[in-house]
Amino acid sequence: MRRRSPKWAVPLVVAVPLMLASALYQWTLGLEKADQFGGALALPVGIVTAGLAVSALVVAVQALRRDHREDDDEAFRALAEAVRAQWRDEERLRLPGNRPLVIGWSQTRRRVQAARSAVFGEGTGGHGRDGEGAELADALLELRHRQLVVIGEPGAGKTALMVRTLLELFTRSELDRIPVLFPLSAWDPKIGLNTWMAGRLAEDHGLAPETALGLMSRILPVLDGLDEIPSPLRPKALRGIDRELSDRPFLLTCRRDEYETAVRDSRAFLSRARVVEVEPIDPEDAIAFFSDAEMEGENRWDPIVRHLREHPRSPLARALETPLMVDLLRAVYRTRAEPPAELLDTGRFPDRESIEHHLLNSLIPAVYSDRDPDRRYRPDRARRWLTTLSRHMAAWGTRDIELWRLRSPAVPVLVGLILAYGGWRLGELVFDWTGGLWLAAALGTAGAVTALIPGSEVPVNARHAAEAGTLLRWNGIVAVGWTALVGGLTGSLVATLLADHHDLAGTGWVLAAVFALSAALSTSWGAYHISRLWLALRGRLPFFLMRFVQDAHRNTAVLRRVGAVYQFRHARLQDALIAQTRDEGREPRRLPGWMRIVSGNWLRTPMLRLGALVVTACAAFWGFALLAKADAVSVVAGSQPRVIDTPVCIVGDPVQPCVRDTTLAWERLRAGQPHTTTFEILGGSRAPVSSWRGGWSAEGCRGSAVDAAITAGGATSRKRLTAGRSSSDWSWPQTDRNTTRFTLTLTRVDTRPCPLTVKWQSPGVSRDPFYAFWQRIKGRDG
Repeated sequence: MRRRSPKWAVPLVVAVPLMLASALYQWTLGLEKADQFGGALALPVGIVTAGLAVSALVVAVQALRRDHREDDDEAFRALAEAVRAQWRDEERLRLPGNRPLVIGWSQTRRRVQAARSAVFGEGTGGHGRDGEGAELADALLELRHRQLVVIGEPGAGKTALMVRTLLELFTRSELDRIPVLFPLSAWDPKIGLNTWMAGRLAEDHGLAPETALGLMSRILPVLDGLDEIPSPLRPKALRGIDRELSDRPFLLTCRRDEYETAVRDSRAFLSRARVVEVEPIDPEDAIAFFSDAEMEGENRWDPIVRHLREHPRSPLARALETPLMVDLLRAVYRTRAEPPAELLDTGRFPDRESIEHHLLNSLIPAVYSDRDPDRRYRPDRARRWLTTLSRHMAAWGTRDIELWRLRSPAVPVLVGLILAYGGWRLGELVFDWTGGLWLAAALGTAGAVTALIPGSEVPVNARHAAEAGTLLRWNGIVAVGWTALVGGLTGSLVATLLADHHDLAGTGWVLAAVFALSAALSTSWGAYHISRLWLALRGRLPFFLMRFVQDAHRNTAVLRRVGAVYQFRHARLQDALIAQTRDEGREPRRLPGWMRIVSGNWLRTPMLRLGALVVTACAAFWGFALLAKADAVSVVAGSQPRVIDTPVCIVGDPVQPCVRDTTLAWERLRAGQPHTTTFEILGGSRAPVSSWRGGWSAEGCRGSAVDAAITAGGATSRKRLTAGRSSSDWSWPQTDRNTTRFTLTLTRVDTRPCPLTVKWQSPGVSRDPFYAFWQRIKGRDG
């Protein structure tokens, strides 16, 4: 296929140099105090830069989706090829050079299936064929509705059977659908099954969402691991599957006891699906499986072979009834110095559970053994690193290793510190050092919280392999775009305001760099690398994490790959690693639900982070503006109001349990008698007054009214106060003069004989908090 030119890169290639040129140009303007035209040009340049960065992101995503929108048939063929190639590789990695272990299955005898007439059709009277291995594909295609459930005990080989059946279905011309495996551990039944599968299809195989939705009618879902869904939600999940896939073929796997419990307790069952059960491994099949791994003339396995034939109900024989344990036994003793006959020691291994526990805990030391010439990692380090990944998965409540969701505590701490520094510089520039501390606390906290939200910022490209490395590389492109957007826009806005002030130009570009850096580190790409390096320094992950994960998949088969995610080859291996951390007193932490809800959408997640920071910055900015620069007032001439001091006590405050709240009251106001009072504003600030403090009210004579007038700096502001109503929206006189005195005149406008009182509660005025900043901008001495 002809390789397309990367047209998505053009806007980004233009945006980044333009941003750097804009920065250099505006910095030069600030140093040389260029004319106003040059300063005015900085903002349009910055906006163009930001616009190009946004267009780069949009065009990149459109480029990722374009081919799929043009031809759904081509997307269908590409998906079929990718799925078949992926599972062929997976099967080859699981069984390199060996025949597969025979896995038999038969009709279940448990009461978990719908009536035979609904499953097989009226008048059939049968229960379908039994068989082994990939013959399950024939059993599926013979069913009336082509719906089949496979149940079995943990490690019985359900997933392996699904993979073999999936590959066999690709060879059947009578099936015009693509079998696609979906791990149900990541499904929340509160979300529609088709919606979730379409999203998973888009993420794992690089399809545009609309294309994935269009292909849903042309795939055969292989739903693996109903038991991985929390037990209270399994009945809901069964009803959802039965409702949304009622007229479509599917395969479903579940542990037998969990499936029976869900059906029995809730009466939720699949109304058209046949249920088969995986049978225990025959001892002779297990013996044949061991023989394939033995060299000519070697008798290492002879004691095990004799024991299985002579004692078919022994703990070892019962443990080897599942393909998982048979596979683990061969993998563990391929390089282990001790012979497999040690499992016959009933003192060390008295029951089936002790043997299974030993094999699960011995797998990682065995596949990373010093005796293996292909070993690249030490066993103790590999176990520690895989344990960290398993704890990460447990925190998310999933079986999927999604590296783009990796976030260590270092990410929110680092982003919070960076934004706190930016908030301090911004607050100090606009307000003073107290405003800097205020904004530092607000932005630092908001940055740390939003940095906890992980997710993939882009869908992967289906023309490349849908794998974690590809996804992270695309996230790196998005990180560059976000950096250009935030840095270019922030730097241009600040530099436009400060173009004539060379002493402040450095502060402007420090702010641009701070916000750009925080935007880059908050993306999945930035957070992944910060977390990887931080955890590597602590010895909990390797420095080259992607290389280690790929090695664990390709060379040791500890992991398997499903689309863009990795999983442990079996859930019990992950559970064994987590159990060891519990034994050491380190319980895995579960992330709060809101983090799992808001993450995962390529556009929603970064926009949520950016929006939260903008809202927090605005709220903190104006909150400090409203709370700062308050001055008290004092009567210096004219009518003397009565001063009413009311104690206000705060329960539980040991430092200052009670404070004094002051009210000024002008009493017995009569018609035709103006009352004038002159006030002096206390405090030494040179900033002009911007608004009142406190509230005004008229009391005592219902329906009466007073005209109140404030004169300050040659300007007057008037307000009519009506008895029985309070008011706090009286504006200050519009004047630029920095006055220290003002006059209040109260004139009653009605002629009623009853007395009237006007009150000013908590008297004071607020200074303009931005005065010092605007003085700097205007070039005055503030």
